[in-house]
Amino acid sequence: MSKDKTIAIFDIASSSIGALLLQKQTKGKPTILSSKREQISFPKEKNFSASWPFVERSIVSLFSFLEKSSPNKNIDMAMCVFSAPWYIAQTRITKTIREKNFKINESFMEELIDDEAHRFGLEWGSKIPHEKEKEEDVFIEKTPLKANLNGYEVNNFLNKEVGSLEMFSYFSLSQGSLKEKIKEQALPQIHEGSVFFHSFPFVVFKILSGVANMKEGAVVVDISGEITDIFIMRNGIIEEVNSFPKGENFFIDSIAKTFGKSLVDARSLFLKYQRKDLKDDVFKKVDLVVSKALDEWQKSLGGLLIEIAKDRFLPQNLFLCELSSPMFSEKKMPTLLKKLEKRIESPDFANLTIFKKHFAIKLLSPYSLGGYFDNKSKGLSESDFSLLLSALFANKYLK
Repeated sequence: MSKDKTIAIFDIASSSIGALLLQKQTKGKPTILSSKREQISFPKEKNFSASWPFVERSIVSLFSFLEKSSPNKNIDMAMCVFSAPWYIAQTRITKTIREKNFKINESFMEELIDDEAHRFGLEWGSKIPHEKEKEEDVFIEKTPLKANLNGYEVNNFLNKEVGSLEMFSYFSLSQGSLKEKIKEQALPQIHEGSVFFHSFPFVVFKILSGVANMKEGAVVVDISGEITDIFIMRNGIIEEVNSFPKGENFFIDSIAKTFGKSLVDARSLFLKYQRKDLKDDVFKKVDLVVSKALDEWQKSLGGLLIEIAKDRFLPQNLFLCELSSPMFSEKKMPTLLKKLEKRIESPDFANLTIFKKHFAIKLLSPYSLGGYFDNKSKGLSESDFSLLLSALFANKYLK
């Protein structure tokens, strides 16, 4: 790929859309040319017909913003990363055992994955809200993660002859209209073959697999937006993808209702609370609201983790995605983040982990990712974790 190739990256989240323009380099660090995030007041129900105008308007606006910072006023490629609730995902296990050895070639693999994808679509396609009846779902990813040949894990398994194959493949499914309309209506300037789609769990998995020991496994908790996402990654696969509807906006909504403020004013008050930029008496009042909301959040998290841990203990390591805001520095941790850490370290959760100890929490911080880039943007990209992680993924894996 040439030195001046530019990639527009869109993070389509539950309550916002972020965009970043990356200049991919053949040598040295990739360059962030510009970035921006827009908050979106989606309808309460993620009905596609009602939500699409908001998505389209934001992507078109953000693309125009990115285009202005491109060296040739031209963008070569685009990648859209979906967070919940825009996808459904699961890792599926396929087992093939035969009396005589068989060869694992590309056509065999394609047939195996397509058969499993069909079964997954039949089981889970009904969970996705559709724009119209009989609309087909579209896969974002149909990707083999790991294979055991004759009972042993093998990295390069193509063209091997074996008696048994155990394949672990990751599937993510979205609305057909969403992908097509993004390509045709929101990003018509980009050649169709140069628009790529991924789900956020897959992006997190690929990047973490390069820097952390995924054999031991990890729980990933992302609280940004309307939803808290939970990913469990272990033994080289994405073991669990789940969520509950209480994310960062749950705390902002609680502030809005308690103080009778608009969501815009409540968000502003929340950010000041995060920075401890409030008078003591106001800070205490907001802190009380946040603490009560945290009780509910902790209860929801506990219920979900208990359900997951019925079948197997949870990994000891837990990665907490740091809340994104351009107003925080590496040395000044947001107030809510400190409270989240304390709640997650609860003794109640320790009983669910493999060593029966409280989680070993590690922050997935935007500041730890900043060193991977040359940053010409002095805006949000400096502290937007999701965009930076997606940019790392695009720089390494998009061809």
